Amino acid sequence: MGSTMDNIIDFKADLNKVLSDETEKLVISNPISKDEKYRKVDIRKVLLKGREAYQISSYTDKQVFQTNVDRIMLGGRIAELFPLKYSQLNIFNQSCEVSYKLTKKGKLLKNVNGSHRTAKVSKEHNRSKNYILKEGTVIPPLVDMGIFTHEGRIVAKMYDKFKQINRFIEMVDDVLKDCGKEEIHIIDFGCGKSYLTFIVYYYLTEIKHMRAYITGLDLKEDVIKNATPLHKNIIMTISNSGLGI
Repeated sequence: MGSTMDNIIDFKADLNKVLSDETEKLVISNPISKDEKYRKVDIRKVLLKGREAYQISSYTDKQVFQTNVDRIMLGGRIAELFPLKYSQLNIFNQSCEVSYKLTKKGKLLKNVNGSHRTAKVSKEHNRSKNYILKEGTVIPPLVDMGIFTHEGRIVAKMYDKFKQINRFIEMVDDVLKDCGKEEIHIIDFGCGKSYLTFIVYYYLTEIKHMRAYITGLDLKEDVIKNATPLHKNIIMTISNSGLGI
């Protein structure tokens, strides 16, 4: 049996092999000392200003403290916590779950569970396969909103918002099912930042293959300025009355 320091060195080398761009979530738990400030640490992949990073959430009994790190810094931050301060580490990649455990005798154990993680991904796929807006497709409005990564993957913490937007598009789809038209003109009163407006436009043109022309009206000049796109078929303008007419 190696010493604790030997285990740490072996762990660092192995960790570099396990961590990759497919790493989505990590959980560090079971504090070694009763005086440890945080009872567990969760780490999740997030999208910050268009770039992928990892959000570290450290939990006390009553509070949570969060910081963000780049992918290149992730391994070092993990090694500061496990196995020095915590005895359990679970790493969730797209294809498998890798778990490490430090025993009371100082032995570092490793387990790889590929079948469990694969089944979980498959289940998520079955839940989302009937969505109109599908994961795996680069949808610019969803990327701009931080719901999709630039590769078309759902950002984990935005999954509920993804489902809400799909439900909205389903309602639009129900209205248009028997439309029978190849061209549509839409006026969006009180368009605000126009996130849903752009998603509707994407749905109409890229999924329904219709010619769509949308006019967005709002009282606030600043939101119109920020929402004004380059596309000629979407026009954002300032309304001078409550009805936008």
